[in-house]
Amino acid sequence: MCFDGLITGVIVFVVIGVFHPITIKCEYYFSENIWPVFLAAGFVTAGLSCIVSQPIISASLAVLGCTFFWSIIELKHQTKRVEKGWFPKNPQRGVSINEADNGISSEKKTPKPVAFAETCFDGIYLGVVFFSGLLLCAKGDPGGEKWLFGLTALVLGAGDAFHLIPRIVSRNSGADYTAALGVGKFITSITMTVFYMLLWNIGRIHYPGFEFAAFRVPVLIFAAVRVALCLFPQNRWASKTPSGNWAVWRNIPFVLLGFSVMAMYAAGSRIQPDGLSPVWVAVLISFVCYIPVVLFSGKYPRIAMLMLPKTCAYAAIVLLGFSLS
Repeated sequence: MCFDGLITGVIVFVVIGVFHPITIKCEYYFSENIWPVFLAAGFVTAGLSCIVSQPIISASLAVLGCTFFWSIIELKHQTKRVEKGWFPKNPQRGVSINEADNGISSEKKTPKPVAFAETCFDGIYLGVVFFSGLLLCAKGDPGGEKWLFGLTALVLGAGDAFHLIPRIVSRNSGADYTAALGVGKFITSITMTVFYMLLWNIGRIHYPGFEFAAFRVPVLIFAAVRVALCLFPQNRWASKTPSGNWAVWRNIPFVLLGFSVMAMYAAGSRIQPDGLSPVWVAVLISFVCYIPVVLFSGKYPRIAMLMLPKTCAYAAIVLLGFSLS
């Protein structure tokens, strides 16, 4: 007997049932403008369904992806239900303290040329990372270096999609997508930690003649502390006034993690010069650009432009994966 169809049917039933209250709660706390996060999640899970070879898992990911897409429509319907009084409205949603006191909105639409340029840049970046990740996975043996590098690229792209897609929508519409951007940043913070852990593991495989045991425990601690700090509600991810202090605290272990990975590749490249030798330089460039943004972008918004070379550095890391045999 074959139970694949029955199992898939049960999964569909459970997913639809779970997403009903999720949609209601998301509309209540974040408004329908949280939809870009659902869009990013739909693309990621639907894309993964095309990669996974196990039928039930692949079908489950496809169902999950389609449910995310359908939930975008349901969010808009839920907004109408709230307007009709069928569901309660959240009176505190999307209002910062200063705006509540002054009765003004801080939302400003980005000039069209800037929005267009940023949209093109983000779109090209995501396309390069996702396509490279899929190609590396297809060309590499499962569990091998090239395959792992492809997986690392997909984790990077998937995490960044949760942040960049809401950002693209916000830049081009001028609407309030604070919650979607905040949730996206939270997801990206977690996936970037996973990205560096995968990059660390690739380095251990790629440089077998170099002893990295002394780094192992600190790296795990840095990653664990980083994730734990991201989970604290004091970060106020979905708020228009997120905590600047917590942004610094949660990035301290992240920087230490990144510099540990950089040190590994720098030391390994001296012993075994090859196509991955520039990885440590790309990591260094990314953090040289990222640290000032974390520390000073709140006071000097133009510093955020350093995220452009930072993003290019990550794309370079992904492309270096093609040097692997």
